[in-house]
Amino acid sequence: MNPSTSLVSEARPPVQPLARQIQIALFFTALFVALFLNGQRSLWDTSETRYAEASREMVASQNWLYPQIEGHPHLTKPPLTYWVIASTIRVFGTGEWAVRLGPAFSFAFAVLLTALLTNLLLNDPRRALFAGLLQMLSPLAFFGAHVLTTDTFVAVFVLGYFWAMWNALLASENSQGRRWALLMHFFLVLAFLTKGPPAWLPAGAAIVFLAINRSRYPWRRLCRPEGITLLVVGSLVWYAAVLLTVPNAMAVWREEALQKVFVASNRNMPAVNYLPILLGGVLPSLIVMLISFRSHRLSAARAKFFAAMAPPQRAFLSLWVAVPFIVFCLSRTRLPLYVLPLAPAFAITAAAVSPSSWFQSGRRGMPAWVTSRFALVGISWIVVLIGIKAWLPLRGDTSKDMRPVAAAIRQDSQNQKASPHLMLTMPRMGSGLLYYLDGPPTDRLENHFQNENNLGRSRQIKAAFSRALPEDVKEYIVLRSNDVSDYERFLAPHVQSVFSNSEWTVWRRNSQQPVQLKPPVSPAS
Repeated sequence: MNPSTSLVSEARPPVQPLARQIQIALFFTALFVALFLNGQRSLWDTSETRYAEASREMVASQNWLYPQIEGHPHLTKPPLTYWVIASTIRVFGTGEWAVRLGPAFSFAFAVLLTALLTNLLLNDPRRALFAGLLQMLSPLAFFGAHVLTTDTFVAVFVLGYFWAMWNALLASENSQGRRWALLMHFFLVLAFLTKGPPAWLPAGAAIVFLAINRSRYPWRRLCRPEGITLLVVGSLVWYAAVLLTVPNAMAVWREEALQKVFVASNRNMPAVNYLPILLGGVLPSLIVMLISFRSHRLSAARAKFFAAMAPPQRAFLSLWVAVPFIVFCLSRTRLPLYVLPLAPAFAITAAAVSPSSWFQSGRRGMPAWVTSRFALVGISWIVVLIGIKAWLPLRGDTSKDMRPVAAAIRQDSQNQKASPHLMLTMPRMGSGLLYYLDGPPTDRLENHFQNENNLGRSRQIKAAFSRALPEDVKEYIVLRSNDVSDYERFLAPHVQSVFSNSEWTVWRRNSQQPVQLKPPVSPAS
């Protein structure tokens, strides 16, 4: 066993600190990588626009207790992600780069914490730096920093509570270990307030690990009353406050926690997709592991590859990946970035099994891999990832981009010197339009796919046209382009085209007076 890369318990030497200059350089390099071109792409997908619009409304309404969309409580996720985004909106405005500051900083902190956790486990600063760089090169982490969801936040909090946990377990004094345990519980609270119970899945893997190794580590340090109190109170106080304010909050949480996880969900990507997403998302780490395995095989020392980590260390990293991954596959709710918190385990493993020759001093006293082709390959890989990031806004996909639709409505309403009344008929895509219009322009917003009466769209549009509009309001109907033919025949005499592209069509109602809409008589009749 390589003593420099093993988990030493009783005879463990003092941990060699990762130099402060290295930590700062690693963090700001990762931050630059995450922020570069981070505002070029508009907000896409239902998730990004939903988080952005709920956060914008949080700032506009000054209600920081719970998120809202269209003025109604939006309780599908705890508030921490919305608080972070709302804070950046309040300081920097509603630009795309501003709302993505949170994921970008989370990515940089995750890279740094990966290095710190690796150094704690392997007691080798050079391997720790290597693991941090591998995390930065991970496509899963890199593109996660460019998407507005909870997963990048969860990933950094998972790393935080693992880092604090190992500091608590390996501390030489009980008092110091208890302080680290308190920090671990604080990170657990942050994770729970970001995504609820799913954020604790990796912590479940840690519980299994400690149960297996209970005689090796002082696990009781993690169960002190002050830590448990912080965990319980910190995790539940927001839920209690919302229950006292929003009557149907419990029903929403029951659906999120039970029905969508165990029964059915519209976020139901096939479970088999998780494996290629995870393996492709940690590709640099996998390549390093394959090269390392080949190097050990050629030196007739294949056993050294598996002995590079102590058995407890291997068990911890394996459980970190296996337990959440199995639960994700069994759940009915599946999205690609759910596996993002598992990526650091691969970076740490790759750094641990890499040949020792890579970390010996070469030119200028630096590790051999820094002055070899590996550094050039790593830089090239980052350039490729940034190139893909720059290409995404140019790919011409307008299916999830509501920015031009909002611009057309805003311009037309200004020309008409009136406020727009929106009729949104597309499924769950209204948040992006609201965000780019700076919220509901009037109190007459109608989303016909989320109507509580669950009436058909045609019937709802007819009901809306049967009402008169105020003099200073113009009504706009937003349709997916492939739905236009369903309404064009009986709406055509009463609407005027304002905007259309390959995905979206916007009509303006011509008359402010009530209109009796009748489907045209077919020739056969």
